[in-house]
Amino acid sequence: MHKITRLITTKPFADGDAIATELTINFTGLSQEDILEVATRAAVVSWQSNARRMKIIPKVAEYIVPKPGTRSAGALTPEALVQRYGSVDAAIDALKALMK
Repeated sequence: MHKITRLITTKPFADGDAIATELTINFTGLSQEDILEVATRAAVVSWQSNARRMKIIPKVAEYIVPKPGTRSAGALTPEALVQRYGSVDAAIDALKALMK
């Protein structure tokens, strides 16, 4: 599996009409480590997007990458919040930000 083709849609600007593109991603010449690096970069962008949306950037965090095609529901237990935000104080700050 060196190539993957997907039909994607992209808006040229926020309120523009989406344009469909049949995009082929070609992994030829990449090692497993190279592909993992590409996946890591995508996961970082996804985590940053989530952190910005939550309006809190923790000092320490762990992002559990969801299986492709699924959405991470994430348990809202106190332990999960502390793990997600890195500390009790950061978890409390995140909850306060949501209450505004």
